[in-house]
Amino acid sequence: MSQEEVGAILRKFKFENIDIATRTATHWLGEHLNSVGPISRTSILRDAVSASSISPGNMYFFSYNPKTKNILPFYDMFPLAIALKPTPGGFLGLNLHYLRYYHRAVFLNLLLDFADRSNWYETKTAKFLLEYTALKNNKYLHGTIKRYYFKQFISGAVRVLPKDWKVVPFLPIDRFMKASREEVFRWASSQ
Repeated sequence: MSQEEVGAILRKFKFENIDIATRTATHWLGEHLNSVGPISRTSILRDAVSASSISPGNMYFFSYNPKTKNILPFYDMFPLAIALKPTPGGFLGLNLHYLRYYHRAVFLNLLLDFADRSNWYETKTAKFLLEYTALKNNKYLHGTIKRYYFKQFISGAVRVLPKDWKVVPFLPIDRFMKASREEVFRWASSQ
């Protein structure tokens, strides 16, 4: 994300007197961030690390080409995923892009309750302590849970720092193939 884009977001927060580390900020972002403008996927991936270094509890961006894309009704080539657990050759993750912005805010607020410390936004090392069993009854889980294979990564992965957990999920940088964003949102809401 460019300096100008970050500046535009922070100016909006300041103008509306919103603290970035509050639930109000998350809901505000869900309603207003689209007006900030386009975000460059290339600039986000500039600091990418090897996909195999992904660890549970962290949030990541990456470019991805699913091995089952021919049979999938749609897929996201630029996921924003919270890694849940390792799997053979990859990991299980929650791709927040599949949710409408408001539902994303609600789900993210729930997930923040699972941060490993109360001051998660003040540290670079905070993680989500998430387990499928703790989330299995949440209505947003099934629309977001995906399995990713390291061999299918087109790029490295960029870890989203905890201080950005309440901003980055609302950037309009998904890259859905074979369906529109609205069709994907509608599908995820029905899961």
